[in-house]
Amino acid sequence: MGEKIKYEFGDTSFIINQIQHLYSNPTLAFKEYLSNALDNNASDINIFVSKPNKMIIIQDNGNGMNYPELSSLPKRIGLSSKRGIENARGEKGFGLLSYPSVGAKQCQIYSKKEGENAKTYNYLRMSYEEDDAFADEVSTMAFQTGDFDHGTRVILNGIEEEFINRYFIPSNIKEFAGDIFAPLLRKDELRANVGYFGKKTKLIPINAPKYSGENVLEDIIDIEYEKDGNRMKGSVELHLFVNPKGTSEKVKHYNKGVKVLNSMAFYDELSEIPWGSGKLAGEVNENFLTLTPSREAPVREGKRYASFINILKEQEEYLNEEIEKLRTDYQKHEYEEFAANYLRAIDAVVRDMKNKLPTLVRGREGDEKQKVTDDRDSGGSTHMGDEREEPPKDLGRDTVKPSEAGKEEYIRRARKIISSFYETKFDRFELEKEHLRSELDEEYGLIRINTDHAEYNEKKNDKKGLEKYIALILSKEVAYGEFKRMVKEMKMEPIEEAHNLTEIIAEFYNKGTKYMGLK
Repeated sequence: MGEKIKYEFGDTSFIINQIQHLYSNPTLAFKEYLSNALDNNASDINIFVSKPNKMIIIQDNGNGMNYPELSSLPKRIGLSSKRGIENARGEKGFGLLSYPSVGAKQCQIYSKKEGENAKTYNYLRMSYEEDDAFADEVSTMAFQTGDFDHGTRVILNGIEEEFINRYFIPSNIKEFAGDIFAPLLRKDELRANVGYFGKKTKLIPINAPKYSGENVLEDIIDIEYEKDGNRMKGSVELHLFVNPKGTSEKVKHYNKGVKVLNSMAFYDELSEIPWGSGKLAGEVNENFLTLTPSREAPVREGKRYASFINILKEQEEYLNEEIEKLRTDYQKHEYEEFAANYLRAIDAVVRDMKNKLPTLVRGREGDEKQKVTDDRDSGGSTHMGDEREEPPKDLGRDTVKPSEAGKEEYIRRARKIISSFYETKFDRFELEKEHLRSELDEEYGLIRINTDHAEYNEKKNDKKGLEKYIALILSKEVAYGEFKRMVKEMKMEPIEEAHNLTEIIAEFYNKGTKYMGLK
């Protein structure tokens, strides 16, 4: 027939000791006391640190507890009264015993419900060195930080100064508490302050962290789920940023406004890209998952967990597109700066060449109009305005004066500053021009570089290779533009054009890349 056997714990002290060390680090254990304040609907929390007294005080303005509620807590470990209540945070009742993980030897709790006797407080003391907890109604509180009408004051005693210095100085608490309760602080559902306890106590506000980058997803997605036979409503709140400057950004997981995990990359059901890419930052805040006893992770089973993962997976395609878009924009900006610097390097090359450029062409008398045929790299680039009949009026570099023989002749002034005339733009070319690497607008000196060209994309992940590619394009386009300008302005006929262009391009590229440190 068999029989039912009731579980019994032979060593209660041992079980409690194991619960007390559930937490992987002191700040996670400390989080439990702050979370307990939220569990009791606190909207204000003040934290006081005292090294001389070896203590930390946590004061909240929550509902508080009467004597029967407070005195029953040690009897209800694992039997939280909040279990099954929608949006309640505390479900296990284990956090009460986390004080040894905070480095404390004793935990004292003073609490009062609104409207209770103003002169008394409900009191509970638990000590690592005592087998039993102690409860009472008292008229005074240890380590006064002011009386309170309702709420709870937790005093963690016996924390060594070295331990406080390592984990719990106010600046550290400000940083990790701001991170732990970011969604609540940002929406002003929680106000928190921290400071040293003493005669000159000065509390500083705890704020939610700010994310750099572009806010690409701000949304609340509602879901329905079943719990204990009841239909429940939940939501997933997304606060996400694409940040091309960061290399180790994370998307954090929050449950009811309290941090659970530091990175969504923890979930192997989600793709490494975007969640673990380092280019996505922000928060995922849900209010329906069941957490492990230490509240460091959700229970990874059941329909609710599957729904949570599916909601996030549905965002992946959009987020990856945004990451790629912003990454491309950032890269374009980076290479626009490189291009501007490279044009300045060509300035230096031209100065070194001195009067070499004019000797590459030979003048002739005759036609007022001049055309130049583009024989170089026929599939790689094109130029607008190749048959312009008259040279630009705004020359500024050349003048005409009568010679002693009575004929007009050009007095050429070399263009010393190439970079002041040419400008680079990284662009996606029209369909009919998608085969071109680049395009030069001679009138305005605009050099467009095709970011959709296969050769450009092959080098996108090779910074130095792409810089050399850009340098070669700029060398070709500037050489062509300068060569053609000389021909038109000086009314001279090109001789062995391809050879001369090749020589100028090589001069620009070899010396330009050397100036830029690309050799």
